[in-house]
Formats: sequence, C-alpha cells, structure tokens
Amino acid sequence: MTFARDLREAVEDAVAPLRDTLRDQAMQLKALTAAMPPAMGSKKDAARILGISERSVSRAIERGEIQARRVGGRIVVDLASLRVVTDEDVWRAEQGPPDGRRRR
Repeated sequence: MTFARDLREAVEDAVAPLRDTLRDQAMQLKALTAAMPPAMGSKKDAARILGISERSVSRAIERGEIQARRVGGRIVVDLASLRVVTDEDVWRAEQGPPDGRRRR
C-alpha cells in the first residue's frame, strides 16, 4: 500500500496551493459581495439614494420612472436601476444625438 499512500500524498501536495488560492478568492468574493449595495430595497431606501421624499418615489413608480414590483404586501424598488440625473445629463438630452439628427 506504499504506492497508494505515496500517490495520495503527491496529489494532496499538488492540490494544496490550489486549495489555498480558492479559499483566498472565496474570502475576497465574500468581502466584495458584502460591500455591494443591495439590489432591491424599500421606497425609503430609494428616496434616500435619490434625495427625494418617499411620496415622490411613489409617484415616480406610478409613472413608470422607477422600476419596482410588489412582493407580498410590500413594494420593492430595483435600487440598481436608480441613477441621479445630473445637469450634464439634461444638457446632453437637450443637445440631441451627436450626429445632428433629430430624435423622434
């Protein structure tokens, strides 16, 4: 049984660095995941992110400007879809497409 034991030890020695690397990467992934904002949240969360009232968020949801869905009795907002519109965004929209064609 010496051959089997030697083979097992050789495989374990070869796999050990891979196991360590995998463990390190799993810890990094866990840290990154913890640092990411949640994908879904409440209207209150959306209001805080956008700097507006919860009522304004509700009206924006009703107009279809903010993506949300009902889960059970709660409305949850797709926080990843929220993006604050800046003055530069408005200016670009007013300028039209870069090739000079008009939008329809």
